[in-house]
Amino acid sequence: IKLVVVPRRGSRWKRFNNCEAVFAGHLRAVTGALQLADGRILSWSGDCTLRLWNCEGAEIGDAWRGHELLVPDALQLADGRILSWSEDETLRLWSREGAPIGDAWR
Repeated sequence: IKLVVVPRRGSRWKRFNNCEAVFAGHLRAVTGALQLADGRILSWSGDCTLRLWNCEGAEIGDAWRGHELLVPDALQLADGRILSWSEDETLRLWSREGAPIGDAWR
């Protein structure tokens, strides 16, 4: 099983279930990715965004914007929402579709 996330500068890959695809769209190095409970892929990057993909590598919706610096990690909460954090010293909560929930936490 292989997931290939390819930013415009460099590349990084990670394996997820039976998914093999190339994901292109981030403007800086991809710092991580995870497969969500529903099978979609979430990636995050040094371009300050998170992006949602289907298993074939097609981006779902627009980039999730809200952080001002590199996003080193994110996780899916038990209720399906996404929590991300950034080197800008904020945490952000997102809906399953990528809408920000409330203000950033400092």
